[in-house]
Amino acid sequence: MRASVSARIFTGFVLVMCTFGAALAYSVYSTHAVRRRLELIGARYLELTLGLSELYTVQRGLLGVVAERANGSEASALVRQQVRLARQLRQRELRRALGLAAGGAARLAAADQQVLARVHQRLSQVEQAVRRREPDFDQLFGSGGEVAAIGPLGRELGRHERQVAGVFRRLRGELRAQVKQAAADLAQDQRDGTWIGFALMLLALAVGLTVTAQARRTLRPLRTLADGTRRIGAGDYGRRIPVGAEDELGRLARDFNAMAAALQEREERLIRSERMAAAGVLAAHITHEVRNPLNSIALNTELLEEELIQRGGGAATVEVRQLCGAIQREVDRLTAITEEYLRLARRPQPSRRAEDLNALVSSLIDFVAPELRQQGIRCTLNLATGLPPVAVDESQLRQALLNLLRNAAEALAGRAGQLSVSTCGVGSRVQVVIGDDGPGIGASDLPRIFEPFFTTKQGGTGLGLALTRQIVEDHGGTIEVRSVRGEGAVFALALPSAVLGDSIVT
Repeated sequence: MRASVSARIFTGFVLVMCTFGAALAYSVYSTHAVRRRLELIGARYLELTLGLSELYTVQRGLLGVVAERANGSEASALVRQQVRLARQLRQRELRRALGLAAGGAARLAAADQQVLARVHQRLSQVEQAVRRREPDFDQLFGSGGEVAAIGPLGRELGRHERQVAGVFRRLRGELRAQVKQAAADLAQDQRDGTWIGFALMLLALAVGLTVTAQARRTLRPLRTLADGTRRIGAGDYGRRIPVGAEDELGRLARDFNAMAAALQEREERLIRSERMAAAGVLAAHITHEVRNPLNSIALNTELLEEELIQRGGGAATVEVRQLCGAIQREVDRLTAITEEYLRLARRPQPSRRAEDLNALVSSLIDFVAPELRQQGIRCTLNLATGLPPVAVDESQLRQALLNLLRNAAEALAGRAGQLSVSTCGVGSRVQVVIGDDGPGIGASDLPRIFEPFFTTKQGGTGLGLALTRQIVEDHGGTIEVRSVRGEGAVFALALPSAVLGDSIVT
């Protein structure tokens, strides 16, 4: 199922926020990593390097004093004081270096932990060795007088102190190299972080642009709807909006198209009503202007024919009487036309009641059956059972159905054709279908057959189908026609049903 418009826009917004959030989170993480690395370099490696440099300096001083003592130099009070202070400073710096190498190592990277663990181990070994040699310092620089065999003891202590100094020097060199490597790694991490952050920002920008484009594409039907609204406001009801998706905008487009179709149908009905009203006025005028002269002609023709009968006469009189008969027939034909015009002009509003459509159709078929048999037309009747009643004006609906039946019979004139009449239920409506196998209606004539005064029959008035559709629409129904040239025509008339037993008067 396709997501709704709000869900898609919200998803796009969340995606943009997540992308920018990821870029921001990486920037924060990268900055934090750089800060921790700088702390490591500043608080650990540099401090340890400075401490080892201090230890190495102190150790060189002690080594020089020990060497002089081993060569027989006397240990004055000042020398003993210097040695004592140097030994204390060495112990303090060793403890400080051990603390720097051990404190908070769990928060460091594995490689840094290994480096600091190795430094801590070496310093611990040095501290233990220094402690073991403290008695030798006391003997060599003690205040209790000269000590025998100072030379061998001094040389042994000097070798030890040189080893300690070498350890300090090597550790200092290793830490300096580690500081350089950490600085190089930090610079590389900064470069990598810059490029990755830049790439993430580009990705976030691309996602933002993509989501924006998707939102514009999603909301594009709104502009189409606005254009359609303006067209409808200008009176163009024929255009339809394409339904592109099964979402809110798609449903809105379908509802808009349904509204446009309803407005178009209403406009067409209004136009047809205006045409029928104009045709009714014209018909009333024609009837008024023509009917009285026709009555006078008919009366005078009858008087003339009676006068000729009274006088008698020969062949000339017979010929004149034949002419009078022809005049009378034409007057009758014109009178019938004026009667049809008069029905159009004086068509009353329908008085609708609940009627049984099957009974009405059956009685109408019984009425026209002799006429159909006389023309050699076979008629089949198929009435559905259980149909609800329809709310109609019985006389007007009878007139509409009679017009359709006579049109079908006229289409079959001169040939042994087939006429079919059936009823059925279609939703809440009841439908009457009248079809024939006559010559059919041309495709160019189909859109106009319900227009007043349009006819394809010789001598037709063009009012029958127009009046039929007006009657059907006045009853809230619809009428449709399907036809193919050479295959007959089918008229489908649908009427709203009514509750059985209710009397509906309008």
